[in-house]
Amino acid sequence: MDFLSNFREEFLYNFINYSFDNNTLKLRPVYINGKLLNQKSKFIKVSDMLRIRNTRFPDIDEIMVKFDLKGKRPAEIKFRTSQFEYHSDKKYKEQYNEFKIKNGCIIVAKHDYLPIGLEDDVIDVFELNFEELRLYGKSNYDKLLNLQVREHSIQKIWLMETSKNFYEGADGVKPAIESHIWCPTEQLTSLDLGVNDIVIFIKTKGASKQKVQKFYIPENWVLDELFIARVKKPIMNRKEYCQINNISYMTPLWYDETLEGYSNPRVKKRKNNPTKGEWRWKRVFEFMPLYYYNNLNIKISNFLIINRDFCEALKRTYGAGYSTEISKQIYEKTILDILKITNTREYIRPF
Repeated sequence: MDFLSNFREEFLYNFINYSFDNNTLKLRPVYINGKLLNQKSKFIKVSDMLRIRNTRFPDIDEIMVKFDLKGKRPAEIKFRTSQFEYHSDKKYKEQYNEFKIKNGCIIVAKHDYLPIGLEDDVIDVFELNFEELRLYGKSNYDKLLNLQVREHSIQKIWLMETSKNFYEGADGVKPAIESHIWCPTEQLTSLDLGVNDIVIFIKTKGASKQKVQKFYIPENWVLDELFIARVKKPIMNRKEYCQINNISYMTPLWYDETLEGYSNPRVKKRKNNPTKGEWRWKRVFEFMPLYYYNNLNIKISNFLIINRDFCEALKRTYGAGYSTEISKQIYEKTILDILKITNTREYIRPF
């Protein structure tokens, strides 16, 4: 476990949240009902979990392992089983007793041995898939290490594409510009997009994605709107968002999930059927509006001459459908350039 020596338990939290969000979280039972199981016991899929949001004991309020007769229960996360100490800490006596009553379990990177005094309490122990954990740690090493050093104190700035979901609503569902919730693109995780990061929602017109994907900038491609916001609450899975806000999981959150939106021929059809609660958008983050630049009508081929960096990022975002990070310098220059071109401040509507 040498490569893990630089990480706190937050590393495990990130891995567990990430794996659950991607439907790949599995646990191997190693110590169940007071008995140590065979080391060749199989990994079992986690079917349900409340995402980890803080470090209070227990780390996970509810987790459900498939085929587990004990049902949903709390869990505490440790690198090794021997690090669990709540059973012997008088400060946590009440919380630990409740933990036992609810069939609480321990989830570890590697099981070593039960700490003294725990063997009589029959607390189950599960292991994470260590090889998957190792690969996750190596592929995200810099992100994870930086996160722990700076706790996301360096503000990131992201370009994100908008859609009808951003501007239109139906059947009691507000457009995202009013509801202030959005689904991040596939490649973004909580390590990339954090609280207080800036998101620039872009709206263009005049050119299709296919044309923008080509080498040159289409002559009729126009920058129409920029909606600038600050991330208020981090990425969470949809089920967790609904539970926190007392919303039924069957409730549509965006326009294309409503009956009107789903039947709209101009809305791209997905394999998921929202009429059955099969949601395409399975993650949510909340944002706070800052500024709204609308009716810009800036030809991007002309804007390219004075601000190539922003236009190239804009091209990647719209053409490929990815979120694109830009520097603070590019962000500030873009705002100044827009002010010069429009020669007025009335395009900027602060909230």
